Parts: sequence; structure tokens; C-alpha cells
Amino acid sequence: MGGGEYMDQLKAKYVSEKRIFFTGFQPDPLQWMVQMNVFVLPTLFPFESLPTVVIEALYCGLPVIATKLGDIENMITDENTDNKAGFVIDFDGKNLDEKQLYERLKYLYDNPEAIEEMKKTAKSAFRKFEMGQCMKSYRQEYKKILKFFPF
Repeated sequence: MGGGEYMDQLKAKYVSEKRIFFTGFQPDPLQWMVQMNVFVLPTLFPFESLPTVVIEALYCGLPVIATKLGDIENMITDENTDNKAGFVIDFDGKNLDEKQLYERLKYLYDNPEAIEEMKKTAKSAFRKFEMGQCMKSYRQEYKKILKFFPF
């Protein structure tokens, strides 16, 4: 999903691959995500810090393979068990480790039981993004900050 020069290059490269869909912009990405087995975000944008699309993938119970940027690794981690709902791929600021991406995808292809475990972890990892939990966390942070301001 999405667009741009890089996506256009991938679409041209994999035009004959029937298992890969390049949908372009989608106003409701969840309708596509619920059909997936694994969500992959090989972003090359070095300032990606808390991508909403990863939260959406976790909500859908999808294992995530994403570039190791920002807080993505923490996003896919279940805070209670420290289990990961997927993998992060090394990134040097310009290039993604394509071999590592391939190896992680191949691992999940060869190990469907790992996908099932990561799906459970994805649902657990999503809990930190539920609105009630987010509001509680924001209130705690605001209370800490307000201690520094005499009113």
C-alpha cells in the first residue's frame, strides 16, 4: 500500500509475481491488512519514529517485519513478556539489509507456528496503544511535567 518512486520500482520489478499486490493509496488499509499473514514495513525514511501503520498491523494481530528505526522495536514488543510480534531489520540510514529481510520472511514462510505465536504477541503488544491506556500514560506524563511549574 502507498505510493512513490520506490514503490513504482518494486511494482515494475515484481509485475509477474501474483502473490504480491501493489494497491497504491488506500483510504481504509485495514480491509487489506486483515487478509495478510505478515505485515512488512521496509521503510527507508530515517525519521520514522512511531508509525501508525504498525499499530494498525498489531491491532489486526499481524506479525510485523519493519526497519529498525525510532520506537518500532518497542512497538512490537509485549511489555509483559518481552516477546516480539515480529522482527526489525538493520538499517544504516540509507540502505536496508535486504538479506536480513529475506531471511526473516523465509523463516516465517517455513515456520507457520512462529506466525501463530507472533499473532498472539501482536494482540498483546497492541494493548499499550488502546485509547484508555494511552490516556492514562499521557495523564501520568503531564502530572510529572506539572510538578516543575508552580501555579
